[in-house]
Amino acid sequence: MSLDFLGIREFLTWLVGWLPTCEICEITHRGVKVTGTKIRPIKPGIYWYWPRWTKVYTCSVVSEVYDLPTQSVDSSDGEPIMFSVSLVCRVRNVEKWLTGVENGEDIIKEIGAGAATDCIASRDRDTILEDFTGEGKLEVELFEAAGKALSRRYGVEVVEARLTDCCKHHCHRVEGGAVAPTTSDDEE
Repeated sequence: MSLDFLGIREFLTWLVGWLPTCEICEITHRGVKVTGTKIRPIKPGIYWYWPRWTKVYTCSVVSEVYDLPTQSVDSSDGEPIMFSVSLVCRVRNVEKWLTGVENGEDIIKEIGAGAATDCIASRDRDTILEDFTGEGKLEVELFEAAGKALSRRYGVEVVEARLTDCCKHHCHRVEGGAVAPTTSDDEE
């Protein structure tokens, strides 16, 4: 006889739902305790709750680095550029982050990539390459664009935005007619 046949598994699952549960919120984390429609913030500590009526969610509030995948975009003068971006972010509004975001890392990368693409596409290639090697006006614009989008909607603060790699991008045809990217710092 199996446990499923007797219905014992369902009974035990139901029973555990009625027992109090302990959640530990670490020193580097913050969270929310949701009971029905009531949302209460929680700080580091030990929290007992009834899982039948209450859910506890926590997240890290320390700065984390998100390396965005390498992208390719045409600059304002039509020249292709490949670049990589690194964002350092931290959660400032825990309630907004935990109740409004399903997959946070993907959201940060998607918004950061969009902001980076917009910043790069609005400049000509020579200005982009000068900004990459110089003072970094492009990074300031990227910081502001990504920061505004993430802060307003998701409660995340962008601490730093870095253009980690930038190069000219050329394409050549390979067997079968496909276009394959190659990188070069030499003019064609």
